[in-house]
Amino acid sequence: RPKRVMVDKNNPTAAPIVLGDAESAVKIDTAATKTAAARDASTRQANLVGEDIGRAMELASGGTVPATGVFGKVLSNVPGTDAHDLSKTLDSVKANIAFDRLQSMRQNSPTGGALGSVSDNDLRLLQAVEGSLEQSQSKEQFLYNLNRLRSMTLDVVHGPGNWSIGESGRISVGGGGANSKPRQSQQQGTRPPLSSFGGQ
Repeated sequence: RPKRVMVDKNNPTAAPIVLGDAESAVKIDTAATKTAAARDASTRQANLVGEDIGRAMELASGGTVPATGVFGKVLSNVPGTDAHDLSKTLDSVKANIAFDRLQSMRQNSPTGGALGSVSDNDLRLLQAVEGSLEQSQSKEQFLYNLNRLRSMTLDVVHGPGNWSIGESGRISVGGGGANSKPRQSQQQGTRPPLSSFGGQ
């Protein structure tokens, strides 16, 4: 009997698959489901990193007691303070900016997968920005570094121009909606001189 041919619409470059029986169709459907689930998980993880950075920005900006600078650094070891919450949020952010996690998020991103592997240069730039992020910094410089880290991380995972941040802080991939803000409008604080970042 004639063979049926199936083409994966989500991956048009993949070779067509000949279906000879119902079992083959089930296997293809299962594989597609797993791929979609992996992409959803990757998007959620990337969003979590961006949202953690957004939360850190809120903690650094609000409160009557400073969460950054000299007082913030001292209070980061005192439970129940914004400075302590900020310190723990930063730990979560830094833990997720590792090569293996970035590579997994990029491979499963609906837009980043076509970009190939995370390059050594991408990783070096991210590590440099992460290394310049210290809670003892002034609020303005700390916020600038946080925003820079978020933009660079999302660029690495999804590709420049493939993501946007909505009014609620929610990250959208593949182009934003009508209520999305351009990335640059998310920058907070006064931009420190480039010399403070080692000329980067």
